[in-house]
Amino acid sequence: MRDRGVTRDGKGEIERNWLWLILGLWILALILLFLVIYKNQKETEIENCQSVNRQVVRQINNVMEQIDNLNKYIKSDEQLEILLVQRTLDPSEIWNTQIADHLNSRKNAAMNVDAVLLLMDNGQEFVNVGATVSPDAIRTSQWYQTYQELDVTRYYSQLVDQYGSQEARLRNYIMVAYPYELRSVSGDMIFLCNFSAFRDALDEYNDKNLSVCLCGRDNQVLYTNQEDVDWASQPAFQGTLDSLGSSYHAVLDTASGTYISDCTPLGGWKVITVLPDRYIFRSMVFTYVVAALLFCVIYFSHQKIGKAEYAFLSAQINPHFIYKALNTIMFLCKRKQNDQAVLATKALEDILKDKLRVDDVIIYDTLERELEVIRQYLFIQKIYYNFSITLEEDVDGELLDCMIPKNMLHPLVENALYHGILLNVNEDGSRKDGVIRISARREEKDLVLCVSDNGVGMSREQVEQIFYSRKRRKKERGTHIGIENMKYRLRYLRGQRHKLQVNSEVGVGTEITLRIGWRKKE
Repeated sequence: MRDRGVTRDGKGEIERNWLWLILGLWILALILLFLVIYKNQKETEIENCQSVNRQVVRQINNVMEQIDNLNKYIKSDEQLEILLVQRTLDPSEIWNTQIADHLNSRKNAAMNVDAVLLLMDNGQEFVNVGATVSPDAIRTSQWYQTYQELDVTRYYSQLVDQYGSQEARLRNYIMVAYPYELRSVSGDMIFLCNFSAFRDALDEYNDKNLSVCLCGRDNQVLYTNQEDVDWASQPAFQGTLDSLGSSYHAVLDTASGTYISDCTPLGGWKVITVLPDRYIFRSMVFTYVVAALLFCVIYFSHQKIGKAEYAFLSAQINPHFIYKALNTIMFLCKRKQNDQAVLATKALEDILKDKLRVDDVIIYDTLERELEVIRQYLFIQKIYYNFSITLEEDVDGELLDCMIPKNMLHPLVENALYHGILLNVNEDGSRKDGVIRISARREEKDLVLCVSDNGVGMSREQVEQIFYSRKRRKKERGTHIGIENMKYRLRYLRGQRHKLQVNSEVGVGTEITLRIGWRKKE
């Protein structure tokens, strides 16, 4: 009896050790899953933040272009030149009034300009009617004296008040100085611009609860939505400014978060956004929960290891796509496009239902179901990227209920979109309309599936490396991970007759043909 008792205790101890080992591996797997999703989510958030930065830079640059155009408009005004010459010859007050009225009529060409001031080299000065800007305050200001020392065609001041002074408490204007040189007169043309035109462009950061800072050419802070933050004293902030250098874009990872910066082509202003880790954690909760649940269900499945691994690869959900889909739905809701938001939600629901069918390990599914998931996927992508993506289908109705390896077409469509169509742009940077064509035909005992696109195409070396090389490539952002997934699953099904053929031409597009054994739905 004692020996049997010892045996049972020994088995119990072994079982407990195995349980602890499995639990430890399980926790480690969840941690690794968290790190992978965090990395992907961070890259997505940086992309989104860069997109907002570029939009803000464009809006600020548009305001600067309006002021530039007003400057060109006034400099080409021959009537103004005549009035200035007359004023030089005749000091009568009537000429001052006419010049002020003339400037007042011209400033309306730019809606963000409140006042126009001419400071002439002969000491004369003219301000449009009704303007409160003080010529003396401008002449004695540090920014104007700095401008005169520089050989520039445009110079922006720091924030000033409506009189042109930087000493007042309420500084809500920006002064812009241009050289005014014609045949017979010369001086400087100064525009008083309401800073709200620039500040309004930054409102989207408040909607996203992100910290943003706008700096002028000399890196002095012009605006921030976090008044209690001393940006200038932060090493990360200075490091971000230094990392910009001669580039218009920079991303700097620090202990306090990720700093994303962009620079305006005109004026050289910098827009700096801080993306804290807690913001990324909040945004990745949904993706992590879905991925963790999917991982848990597959882990506890009683199927064979190889079959379970195949199912996991087949049911992988791209965290980037889920986040983009949710962003698309939120965008449509904000724009009150409720009908489109409902359709996008239903499309995402249909895709998730297909991916999360874990009651049984599914290796094959009908061609009709695979096509429906692809339609929903492209519907969401079309709304997100906001350009034309056409799906053409050439499939006989009698083939719709035949069985194909599950999620085998989807990575081919995803590859055509991300590495073909989205990279195909016109000379002005706009995307060309994309076309993805899916065809299916039966040849004796085989089903031949073909996915083609009109994207940028690939060279022979790229095709060889991506589709035919057996060497495992490092998984970096932008690589064809879905294709690697598909190749692995084709090797798993090597008992079947499956063949992959790729034809591609740079500048024309890519065509991928998949030949699989004919399998009818039972």
